[in-house]
Amino acid sequence: MDIHPKNQQFYLLDEFLVDIEIMDDFRRKYIDLLNSLNDVIYHQNCKESVPEIFQKLAFYTENYFVEEELLLKNNGYPSLTVHRESHRQFIAEIVKFHEKFSQSTEGHCLDFLRLLENWFRTHLLNQDIEAVKFLKEKGVS
Repeated sequence: MDIHPKNQQFYLLDEFLVDIEIMDDFRRKYIDLLNSLNDVIYHQNCKESVPEIFQKLAFYTENYFVEEELLLKNNGYPSLTVHRESHRQFIAEIVKFHEKFSQSTEGHCLDFLRLLENWFRTHLLNQDIEAVKFLKEKGVS
């Protein structure tokens, strides 16, 4: 998943799905948001469109984090505190981006896309793997 100067879409490959419904639903919505932001950058419509994308991201992530953390807690996930802290750090990064963007849009849209793409790679494709394995052992789907 790389950012190209042309408007190339991000795709959620089957290998990125984990067969746990709430996690896969979030991955699909997250890829949709990445594509929306990528389109905005390509069409140079950042200033007008990013606030709506930011609002969607805030809504989806807040709801998803609550659902995922509750699922992990209810199943006794031993690394919940570390996992939860990763979520809090991501939220802090999004808030920091929003503050920068509120002051000036100059160059921040591409930075925002890189932040979201990086979090997809590091958290959703790596850190979540341990949690997914744990949940599947508990029979969660």
